[in-house]
Amino acid sequence: MGDTRSEGNVGFLSNPGFSRKVKGNKAGATGLQFGAGLSLPSGDQGTIFVDATADIRSGMTSASGTTSEVDAIQ
Repeated sequence: MGDTRSEGNVGFLSNPGFSRKVKGNKAGATGLQFGAGLSLPSGDQGTIFVDATADIRSGMTSASGTTSEVDAIQ
């Protein structure tokens, strides 16, 4: 299901005639993906957001996370 290609043509914008085929890692079709998010109050008007995700497959594993803070202005 979906696009399962693991290669693509890449090139420079300044020279579109120069391109090369790049092959990537073939990810497994089945796997486990999960994530978690948390928002914590910070001071009177602020909030800290934390988010993490992981993708575990045969032949490929990835993890990512973000942290941000938002202050409400009145």
